[in-house]
Amino acid sequence: MKIIDFDTQLRLQSYLDGELDPAQAKEMAELLAKDSQAHLLLQELKATSVLLSGNEPALRVPESREFYWSKIARAIAHEMAPAPHERRRDPISWLGWLVPVSAAGLVVLMLSVGGQFGSGPHPRAGTSAEAPEIDSPLDDTSVMSFHSATEGMTVVWISSY
Repeated sequence: MKIIDFDTQLRLQSYLDGELDPAQAKEMAELLAKDSQAHLLLQELKATSVLLSGNEPALRVPESREFYWSKIARAIAHEMAPAPHERRRDPISWLGWLVPVSAAGLVVLMLSVGGQFGSGPHPRAGTSAEAPEIDSPLDDTSVMSFHSATEGMTVVWISSY
């Protein structure tokens, strides 16, 4: 007994439903004339189609199609809308707090770090405390530093060749 492959089964179903172009339909008719298994499968598919079409329950919606779908759309809109007593939060509302909190944190950081550089006696020029030695694993780099006591800042310039 020869087993019909899946592709041929699908083409037989398409032949039964009238979905094949004329060349493919002619090819399937020739196959049905030669192959008894294919012919039996086609008869079984026809019987199944008749059985299903005759016994499917017909479901009717009591309203018109437009009214039925408008009810569904209204129910979805109602579910999506926030309740009047609920306050809806904007997902980016926390960004309004980000700038003031960041600015306050920066001021605190500057005051704590600024106290280290701006207070106390400063070393005299020519001492090793003014220009600390920096070890660099890179041979092609040079480092310069500048400290301004009046401005309370230190600038370090690193250049590579």
